[in-house]
Amino acid sequence: MRATNTPSFLVLCVAYHVVFALVSSHDHHHHRGLPPVFVRANQPVVRFRNKTVGILAEGGGNVFVSSDNVTIAGDVEVTTANDGTVNVTEKMDLLTDLQNDMGKRVVSLAGHGDMDVVCNPEGTEYRARDFETGAFGDCMCRALYAGESCDVKRVETCDAVVKSSDGVDPKEWISLGSCSFTDVYEPISVSFVGVGVSVHSFLIVEQREEEEEEEEDANANARKYVAAYQSTDGNCYMTSFEIKMTEPECSYRLLESRKHSQSAWSYDSTCNGKNRKDLIDNHWLASNAVDSTIATASSESGFGISSISFMKCSKTYDERCPVLSTELNGKNWVDIGTCNNLDDVKFVRAYQQGTSMYPRFPTTGNIFHYSSTNSSSTFVIAHQSQDNYCKMVQMELSRDDSSQMCSVKLLNAGYTNSQLSSSTCYTREQVVNNWNNRRGSSVATTQSGSSYGVREIDFKICSTYDSVGGSVIADESKNGKKCGVLGNTNRVFDLRNGDAKEAWCIDACEADDDCVAFSGVFGSWCIGCKVALDTAQTGATAYKKS
Repeated sequence: MRATNTPSFLVLCVAYHVVFALVSSHDHHHHRGLPPVFVRANQPVVRFRNKTVGILAEGGGNVFVSSDNVTIAGDVEVTTANDGTVNVTEKMDLLTDLQNDMGKRVVSLAGHGDMDVVCNPEGTEYRARDFETGAFGDCMCRALYAGESCDVKRVETCDAVVKSSDGVDPKEWISLGSCSFTDVYEPISVSFVGVGVSVHSFLIVEQREEEEEEEEDANANARKYVAAYQSTDGNCYMTSFEIKMTEPECSYRLLESRKHSQSAWSYDSTCNGKNRKDLIDNHWLASNAVDSTIATASSESGFGISSISFMKCSKTYDERCPVLSTELNGKNWVDIGTCNNLDDVKFVRAYQQGTSMYPRFPTTGNIFHYSSTNSSSTFVIAHQSQDNYCKMVQMELSRDDSSQMCSVKLLNAGYTNSQLSSSTCYTREQVVNNWNNRRGSSVATTQSGSSYGVREIDFKICSTYDSVGGSVIADESKNGKKCGVLGNTNRVFDLRNGDAKEAWCIDACEADDDCVAFSGVFGSWCIGCKVALDTAQTGATAYKKS
């Protein structure tokens, strides 16, 4: 640190932790450019009891301070050669004020300099400009940033998790991975075995029996679901499973298998997605439902689930992006909500209809992107039918730039051969190839319409970007600190392993009003705190609410 323009300087070399009030040194020109001298334990240590510490190097000597962290308690003042005093703390405050003022001046100049939009410096690579006319162009965003002024940043997407119970003893717990709450794992689809052939089902309903609702607090760390499949033999096949959190891990296990006889083609069926919310009352809890042996592999007796596909998302993402539903109107446009861009819309499930569906009214999650233009995208919704066809409906998603409204409509339908026992109707590559080689069919716009269509869709509208400059910011001054020790009541959240992603930890603190700071070793742990971080922890990176 140069204190004045006279030949006087102070070199700080980092090795151990010291606290000091004032250090001064007299130096001559021939000492400039000397290599750093590291403080060793055998060098003198001086302590004074009169509340002042002074170190004076005579005869042109140098003063060196070696420390990992140099902590200065109070204001920093440097004495100049002419006995003047400079308050460094005041100078730093002045620089901060000047920086804030400069930001305001930039905004003001932009309004009077034909810049129109002010680019966010954090997200902007450079500003385009026409040097012939002098006019400013677009803000050219850095990777992962977007928006007119590059002021929005991508957030992490969800992770897909597929877990197999094939060959595992029924009712044995199977680890899903780290979690901080049970609904971090959302079941999306299951693979049924023992129902004739192995089939996928997207019909999954959370089980909320009356006796469980009365004990809701006691069961806060567990959730139960029923997965169902409508078979052509007239039975609704069902298997229940449970997700449990034993901090810091979530696990699942199969519970029971039941079947309930009904008409396979009835429009009143509630085992095929038409009235999916009634599945529990009408079938699972039916007095004449028959219990069965749980199977986890096709070679076993009974029936059950061989694997489950989950989506694992941060809690903030789930709260910000709830599942929405809308009924379609055939080939007519249906508004589904405003969106920043087409990528904001994520399709979850489709509930199909039409007299050619086999079985009737199936629920599918096989919704694959097919093509895109600047203003629209098309998707293919596919269902593996038990009559050995892959039956598909094409849907278009469009966005109106003026209103920012996103809308959907059905376009066409088609089918190809696909054996149920060796389906080619489950992956994007398979379905796109099928659509390119389809035989055409009409679109069923009603439940009793010929051929097949889509009655209703579940979806999310969630920006793949998040605003830059949230309330949680890095706090380098607290790096190496954590929130107390295990069991400290000031801790507000504790994420471990796969959940301890930097973005997810920031989300957790943003979403918790009590959280004022957190720290962590990302990929291992992060812990939120009601108070400032105060306990030493090697390697911890700290954040705080601004």
